[in-house]
Amino acid sequence: MTQRQPMKPQLKKAADKSVNDVLTGSAGDHDAESSAPRPRGRPRNRRRKTPISTSMYVDLVDRMEEYVTENNISITEFLELAVERQLKSPLQ
Repeated sequence: MTQRQPMKPQLKKAADKSVNDVLTGSAGDHDAESSAPRPRGRPRNRRRKTPISTSMYVDLVDRMEEYVTENNISITEFLELAVERQLKSPLQ
């Protein structure tokens, strides 16, 4: 009876990139759009990503700048007036 040699797995070397390109016909067919990385996750638009607190803040800043311009005062003066009014009649 003869003894069998244990089988060694045969590892094949990966084909050269140029060979793959030739075989698949993709040599030089890549454009900038296909090579750009794709974002992960589901696509979202800018409006959905903006938190409501940011929208409220932007609105308040716009209103403040409008008030400052109309009354010809500085932002510092505006903030001082707002603090004084708040200290006189605080929110409950």
